[in-house]
Amino acid sequence: IGSVADGGFRSAGAGTLALNVANDFTGPVGAAGTSTLKQGVAGAFSDKAKMEGGTLDLNGIATAFSEIRGHGTIVGNATVSGVLELDGALTFDGNLTLGSGTVVRMNVNDDGSAADYLKVTGSLVCNGPVVFDFMREYDDVAVFGEFSSVIGEAGTISGFSARATNITRGRRYIVDVSANNGRI
Repeated sequence: IGSVADGGFRSAGAGTLALNVANDFTGPVGAAGTSTLKQGVAGAFSDKAKMEGGTLDLNGIATAFSEIRGHGTIVGNATVSGVLELDGALTFDGNLTLGSGTVVRMNVNDDGSAADYLKVTGSLVCNGPVVFDFMREYDDVAVFGEFSSVIGEAGTISGFSARATNITRGRRYIVDVSANNGRI
């Protein structure tokens, strides 16, 4: 496909679309609705993904991404080394490795419950500290007290070390993002 798809390449509608040749485009790959975009050979996908529902099938090829954004399902083993930004529920049906310094962007509701959710059916491995960036700015800080919310889950979790940023505008809060018994 080459630079023709530098704006990105995604599947939409129903069914499965397979990319069966290695490519050098730089735009994100993705899937929308109920569609599936399948990586037919190594190198068919770029290192960015933008999910709008749908399924990205890595087809048994361990794939490294600099960023993944959106909601939907990614099937296979993936590594993210830059940004993982959730917009709803994002499921990894396989293993997910987060590189040191990876920023996980997501929202929680005013009551502390998860607005976005990360699910990993296999292992979640953190290769160094991960930053959780809660993107929403909260104006009504009166609702905050001590609360605990599950924002993700995994079959197993190892090497988990995280800190949180952007909890609220103009105020400082201590936030502990931890992993316990397969839950974040």
